[in-house]
Amino acid sequence: MFKLNPVLLSLVAAQGLMFPISLSWAAELKTYTPEMNDNKVGAYCLCNGSTQTLSGLPQFAPGENGATTVTFGELQSIGRIINDNLIGEQRLQIGQQNLTIQIPNFEDWTYTTYDVYNTADLVDLPSVGLDAVVPDYYDVNDKQYINARIGSVSNGTLNIDIGEHGAAANSSTNSWSMAAKQSQLFTATNKGHINWNANNRITFTAARPPGDDQLVYTAESVVDYAGAISVSTLDGGTTRFNIKNINDLRNYNNWLIEQVSVSNLSTDRYNAEFHNAFSLREGQLVYRMGVNNVDDEVTQQIYDQVVLSADGPDASVKINRGKTLEVLDSHSAVMRASNGAKALINGKLASTGTGLELINNARGRNNGVINAGFLNNANGKGVDISTIGSGESGVLVSDGSRFSNYGVINFQPGDDPGQAISIYDARATNHGNINIGVTETVGSWGSDGVSVTGDFTNAKNGTIYIGRTPQNRKTDISSDVAVNLSGGVTGISAFFGSSVVNNGRIVIGSLVQNAVGMLAQYGSSAIARNNGVIDVNGTVEGQPRENVGMLVVDAGSGGDVGNGKAGTINLNGYNSTGLKVIAHEGESAKAYSHGAINILSDAGKYGTTDHNTAVWVIGEEGGNAVANVSGPIQLGGNDAIGIRAEGNATVNVSANAIPVAGPRVIFGLERQISFYTKGENAKINLPKNGSFSTSVVDGTIFRVEDGADFDGRGLTLSTNERGTTGVYGGGVGTQVNTNGATLNIGNGGNGGLGGTGIKIAHGAQGTIDAATRFNLDGSSVLAAEVDGLPTHCKARPLISSMDSIPTRFSPTMLR
Repeated sequence: MFKLNPVLLSLVAAQGLMFPISLSWAAELKTYTPEMNDNKVGAYCLCNGSTQTLSGLPQFAPGENGATTVTFGELQSIGRIINDNLIGEQRLQIGQQNLTIQIPNFEDWTYTTYDVYNTADLVDLPSVGLDAVVPDYYDVNDKQYINARIGSVSNGTLNIDIGEHGAAANSSTNSWSMAAKQSQLFTATNKGHINWNANNRITFTAARPPGDDQLVYTAESVVDYAGAISVSTLDGGTTRFNIKNINDLRNYNNWLIEQVSVSNLSTDRYNAEFHNAFSLREGQLVYRMGVNNVDDEVTQQIYDQVVLSADGPDASVKINRGKTLEVLDSHSAVMRASNGAKALINGKLASTGTGLELINNARGRNNGVINAGFLNNANGKGVDISTIGSGESGVLVSDGSRFSNYGVINFQPGDDPGQAISIYDARATNHGNINIGVTETVGSWGSDGVSVTGDFTNAKNGTIYIGRTPQNRKTDISSDVAVNLSGGVTGISAFFGSSVVNNGRIVIGSLVQNAVGMLAQYGSSAIARNNGVIDVNGTVEGQPRENVGMLVVDAGSGGDVGNGKAGTINLNGYNSTGLKVIAHEGESAKAYSHGAINILSDAGKYGTTDHNTAVWVIGEEGGNAVANVSGPIQLGGNDAIGIRAEGNATVNVSANAIPVAGPRVIFGLERQISFYTKGENAKINLPKNGSFSTSVVDGTIFRVEDGADFDGRGLTLSTNERGTTGVYGGGVGTQVNTNGATLNIGNGGNGGLGGTGIKIAHGAQGTIDAATRFNLDGSSVLAAEVDGLPTHCKARPLISSMDSIPTRFSPTMLR
């Protein structure tokens, strides 16, 4: 430690000498070893209010992580196997039950189909042998750092400048590894401040066994064959088998398939007889690990692996501009501020786990770059695939703390659910870029851009982007990458009574599936408003998973959730929904759309399953879902749906929110549906005495199905293009009642070619009362059409033109 000599200071003062005395000093980093530097021993301490620099090349003995591997043969030879029902056991893969066979019915010369197990897919899996390699642990004998400390400052400023200037963070002169546990390497307390002025990469290597002294190795699909079995067939015969191996099972399955194919064994019995020949189980081998001393350091908990820590309202830690701190395999946050302390990132902070943590009224700001869940390549750009880690939280903000991002946060999901920013009873604001999924990402977990149990605002100059390459500056050019997580990925996810507002831009990239721009869930009093722009751009072909601009699940019934007047949701891809509201059993959900929702893309090649929908409201049985829609809806793509209500769902629609075709030239648009209700309790409430039309080829104004009703009282419907339909009713329980509606079908000339006023199909019921008026003006237009299924249509309308046949029906009742 370097301090000004107090005796020298007194002499200077006594003589009245006035030459300047510098309070800036430098210290050389010394050697550290795990044997000598546990419990903060050897820490460089600064407490005299000066500014000092700790520099030099890293001299840290790496220690030992305590983890190794061992074979079952080695475990067996030294007597460490406790229990084994796995080694040498047969294992079986049966595949999927997806081979379709045909079963003829000779009485009427028809056939049925049934899926069986394909004999070709019945294969042996490799048995687990003595050469199998499994994890093990050993005594490190004081070769792990416990509670290590390199430098601390309680009064003054400590500059960290370790390594060679100008060298890369991962170079041998600037990187080191430490088998450290329960350690905060550099700490600032009281009036202490730490500046990171170097480019460094630190790897934490200390391991700990997962439990006590026993470890378990598990393998699936261990098979026990049944041996002697018999099967009775429909012809009265009984056939016996002896199933001892894979070949016996294959022959047996072929026989079963043959019997099913000739109707000598019912399809109801196939599965039971097939599985009667074998059973699958989980095999286990339990063994003792190699640690002999229960008090060895390898058995201690890992806890903190923090590099920079500030604690207290006058303490701070900072990474300076142009400087980099990269950390691999930390089990905690890399940078931490607590109890009112401040953390500032002007350079780059990167961690394969959690980057920055703010606890108990701490303050944090990022002006630079935070990479979470990965490290860059050696050139400081892109993603080094080998470094992708757990992807926990880029920034964790809790307990009254506040965080603001003015730079870039790049977050790469790992093997577990994670978030770019996690907020717990705290507040954060984004003025920069947050990128979620920065390299191709496929998995079964889920991930969030910003996970909120508190308050979050995406400011006007803030962008949240799902699925694009990482940036080092907000203006860096990037390209879209594929992201497809079974658990979904969100831009902003708000829980319970949180408050989230988007005043900026949220983008779901062109190669992304199963993503949500804004999600509000499980909070009746939640506040979730979109005052900015949400672009949904996913254009993955081949029946992609749905992307949603704004999703509300069991939330908002007493809150403020929806697309605000200044908000815009653009659907530029396939199988996308602008605003979706879902209420599960026993729950309520409510949202609004006062802003614009624009469908600007056609459906994909599979247009029957990847429609784009502006507003979709779903209430499950026992649930109650409501949406109030007053903002404009534009249908600018083929196969677009305007407003859809399903189940126990109600949508209240104002005059300004009636879906209209556009903004592109409507003559190229096809197969749009303005209003779609499904289920007996589904309702779309429209302005009274409203006038509605469709002018796109094969367009439909109202589609009601599966118990939903249509009441045309006071309505005027106009179908002005080829193949258009005023009302389509389908499914048992659906009632279509015109109740004096006026239907204008066709617009003369070629317009209205093949247009139809009412279509009744698939068991629906329709009533056209005497007060209903059909105005037919076109060639081959129809007042009503009924299919050949059990359908009922009563018709007593007034038809103003008989230039074309007004009704068409198959052998059904029409009167």
